Parts: sequence; structure tokens; C-alpha cells
Amino acid sequence: MSIENPHISNIRNIRTNFNHLLEVGVKLLTEDMRKFPSFDPSAPYEEKNYYFNRANTLGLLLIGVGMNHFAEIYFNEMLKLIEEFEKRNNKKFNKGMVYGNLGIAKIAQGEFDRGIAYLMAGFKEDAPITGDHEKHFLDSPLYLQFEKRVHEYMKIKRQIYTAAPPDDTYGHDFMKCLNTDNRLYLMAVLNNLRINKDIFVSGNENKYTKGRILSTLSDFCVFIEDAIKRKLGLSTRIELFNLLRQHVLCSEVWRTDVERYWNYATSANMGNLETNLHNIFYISNDNVKRFLTLGAIRNFSGHNFDIDGPFFFAHLDEVENNIFGAMFYLRDNAKL
Repeated sequence: MSIENPHISNIRNIRTNFNHLLEVGVKLLTEDMRKFPSFDPSAPYEEKNYYFNRANTLGLLLIGVGMNHFAEIYFNEMLKLIEEFEKRNNKKFNKGMVYGNLGIAKIAQGEFDRGIAYLMAGFKEDAPITGDHEKHFLDSPLYLQFEKRVHEYMKIKRQIYTAAPPDDTYGHDFMKCLNTDNRLYLMAVLNNLRINKDIFVSGNENKYTKGRILSTLSDFCVFIEDAIKRKLGLSTRIELFNLLRQHVLCSEVWRTDVERYWNYATSANMGNLETNLHNIFYISNDNVKRFLTLGAIRNFSGHNFDIDGPFFFAHLDEVENNIFGAMFYLRDNAKL
């Protein structure tokens, strides 16, 4: 006769208790949706949440004790209930608080893409009251607490670039000067790079993580290229080589070396890329190395996906630091 693991009953109790909490939340929310009127943008701001305050308090308890998976389930169920009630009863509620807390629960579990999307949806719900919801979102402590991780990562790279500690506000100041599209794109790119680089250097050198690193470095290069064009108001059709040669580096004496060695920025396969990077790293001028690395990764990853590169991943720090260095150079020279 088999004996049940004693922990199974504890796990079942967790689920039973959560289901009870969810039932209470459903009851409170249903009562309050019947009680309170539809969303009125002209009413005081706090009134938009009256219908959800009681149910929200229970969900916040889950977040408060770190039960973020259950908080996600809870707020998802609340969202479904609200949407179903709206359809049946010809009512419209402001779901900003629901989206916001669902986003926090997702981010707390490491799901930044879905979490940020939910946070933005919450601010969009408030747009009839607040106006420019994207600006309010980017300026909000709710968002900045997560972007701050990118600020810190950027400051580490900036110190490598300048060999001196940057100002505490450097990362935030850098991001804030970008337009909304580029700021959100760079946030996503650097956050993915930070997370996967951390996984990789911790010893988990698996193919999935290598692929994520390569694709994210590609996105990083695309961001830099696009940001230059936006800043200078240039056609999107111009290729990176001509963009650098004609519009970005034209006043630099070392531009001729970038042109002379641009063949290192064209690789047909990973072996070719590794050979080219090896040659790039031996160039004495740091800025030449930075822009050739930018070109090499941009041109390779735009046409190839190959993670079988021992030299590439052994020198990942140098690749990454060079791309960051190109971005910092562009920013310091008002080209980005």
C-alpha cells in the first residue's frame, strides 16, 4: 500500500485556500460592478477604481506575500469577469488598475514583455483622464522601477567606455532623451541582453541562451542604426556603411580606417565572422574597433543565424562592449 507524500496535502490546501480567496474576489467584484456606474472620464480620478477597490485588495495580498503566480491567476480572472460583465450589461469600466497589477505580477515572475505590455495597457485605460498616456507611463515610478535595471547595466558599460564612473543618473538621462519608440525598444533590447548574458556567464551555456544573445545583439545594432537615422532625419534606405561614412564619421581622421577595414564587417558564416572579429580586435584605435564590430554583428546577424562560434562567445564581453562603445560615441557627438 503506497503512502501519500505528506506535502501533497499541504499543496492541496494552498490551492483550496486560493480558490476560496478567488470566490470571495468574484463575489465582491460582481456586487460592486452592479453597484457602481460606468467609467466617467469627467469624474474625479479616484472614482474610476471604486468598483474594483474591494476585489483589488485581495489580489494585492497575494503580491504582498510573493505569491505572484496566484496573483496573476487572480487578476486574470478579474479581468475576464469584468469584460464578460461589460458585454452583458452594456457598461464600461476603467481597467487600469487590473492591468497594472497583472503587469506587476508578470514582471515579478520575470516575464518582462507581457508585464510591460499590461502596464502600458493600464496607462492607456487612463488616457481619457490623463491625456498622453505613454509619457505618463515612462515617467511613472511603476515603470521606472523596472527600467532602472537597464540604467544600472548601462552605467557599468559606460564606465568601461570612459574608464571613470558615470553620474548616478546617466542611464536614466540617456533613456529619457530618446523618443518613446526608441526608448521602449532599447529597454526591451538591453533587458533581454542583461538577462541572457547573466544566464550565460553563470555557466549555463546552452543553445537557447546563445541564440537569444545573438538575436538580441542584432536588435541592439538595429536600434543604433535606426536611432542615427531618426536623429539626423535620414532615409531608412541608406545602408550602415554609407550612413557612417557620409553622415556620422565624416569629420574623424580615423574614418579612413573604418572604410579600409570594412571588409571585416562582412561575413558569410560564423567561421568568417570569428576570423573578422579576431582581426578587428587587433586594431589599435578603439573607435575603429567599435564601429567595425557594430558593422560585423549588424551585417552577419541580419542574414545569418549560427551560434556555433566558440571564439565569438569566448569574446562576448568584447563584442558587447564595442557595440555599447559605438552607441556612447554617437550619443556624446550628438549623432543619436
